[in-house]
Amino acid sequence: LPLPDKDGFLKWIAAGHGFAAMHSGSDTFHEWPGGVTPVSAYIEMLGGEFLTHHSQCAIDCHIEDALHPATRALVAAGKAPVAGVDLHQNTSADGMIWHAFDEIYLLKNNDRPKVHVLLSLDKYPNDGSPEANSPGEHLISWSKAYGKGRVFYTELGHRQEMWRDPLYQKHVTGGLLYVMGLQKGSDKLSAPLAAK
Repeated sequence: LPLPDKDGFLKWIAAGHGFAAMHSGSDTFHEWPGGVTPVSAYIEMLGGEFLTHHSQCAIDCHIEDALHPATRALVAAGKAPVAGVDLHQNTSADGMIWHAFDEIYLLKNNDRPKVHVLLSLDKYPNDGSPEANSPGEHLISWSKAYGKGRVFYTELGHRQEMWRDPLYQKHVTGGLLYVMGLQKGSDKLSAPLAAK
């Protein structure tokens, strides 16, 4: 992002505005403002930071907030699942699970109690790595307050097919409506996994 006043950008969000980022929005501004610190001010605002990724893969996202504008359409689609969907071309929902195929980021500086989790995985992505399918939580999408402002992030969105997918478009549109304050959504911090 070509930001001439990075501090002013963060202050603008905290003053009651919104910020939404998709996919590589967590792989930027790793060290500003303040130089090299454990976590940059941008990453603190966003709620998570790119660490690495492996091969693209299919995932089953657990929808954790059925009422948020970014997930409502996914929940509605899950009430009438469509069989035989080619995940390389379109996503699909079944109950409270959203099935997708994308490049899945592994994140650092990302903790459930610091964000309001919208979508998560309950195991390591089946991405060809040695850790594939092992137990563990991975956050995929969240909202959060930043001062008086609103933040939305989804790590999905690497593939062109994802951006063409109607459910992904509704997911992002809902996130944008939330950050613009046009639709209400929770930013209550999620409980730690053990306390869920």
